Amino acid sequence: MKIFTSAESHYSVVKSVNVCGFGTNNLIKVKCDETGRMDPVVLEEEIKKCLENNEVPLMVNATLGTTV
Repeated sequence: MKIFTSAESHYSVVKSVNVCGFGTNNLIKVKCDETGRMDPVVLEEEIKKCLENNEVPLMVNATLGTTV
């Protein structure tokens, strides 16, 4: 199972993925645009790659009001 998050997301997302037992190798950090927003085109590409590899896209983590 794969979890998607913004490349600008808080470090606690990485920590949470580990605590929940998913491991950081199942966390996909999605590229952001110049304003720090997750690029929806890149997100869609990453989800398609996941499906092509017979992996399960479990969650997209949305961030609002990040410390960045």
